Amino acid sequence: MDREAYRHAELGFTIELPPGIEVHEDLPHVALLAVERSDVVPEGTFRASLSVVAEDGPEGLDLDGYVAGSLEREIAAMDDLRLLDRDQYELGGVPVVRTLAHYRGGDALAVALEQWRLIARGLGWVLSSTSDAISFADKGEIMAECAETFRVEGATL
Repeated sequence: MDREAYRHAELGFTIELPPGIEVHEDLPHVALLAVERSDVVPEGTFRASLSVVAEDGPEGLDLDGYVAGSLEREIAAMDDLRLLDRDQYELGGVPVVRTLAHYRGGDALAVALEQWRLIARGLGWVLSSTSDAISFADKGEIMAECAETFRVEGATL
């Protein structure tokens, strides 16, 4: 798959994105939102997206504690969120927890949510990929391949 390199100048992270994807950096609490362009999907269709959030955490935050708190807040805030899978591995030499979940979106739409959580440079990072559940095998896989290219400059074990 072709991808284009993206670098966030202020937060110092890089990620590869699909060519021609719509990129937003001006949203509150979201460092990056990459979403399918509206002119390439049928009107009214759920647009697959990949977002990056960086948040301050308590001093001495560990990955398990960060993931537990993050998931707890998410489950409380989202309609019928169901955690389906959880895995821990390394991404760019940094421990990461990947989760797969499912929730009900607007108009009873089933949404697949794949996320990667890590701690780097004293920040908690959450990458979130969303797609309608029917398109997850295609669109979700594309966004997951992009998420796997995520790197935080200066991050080490």
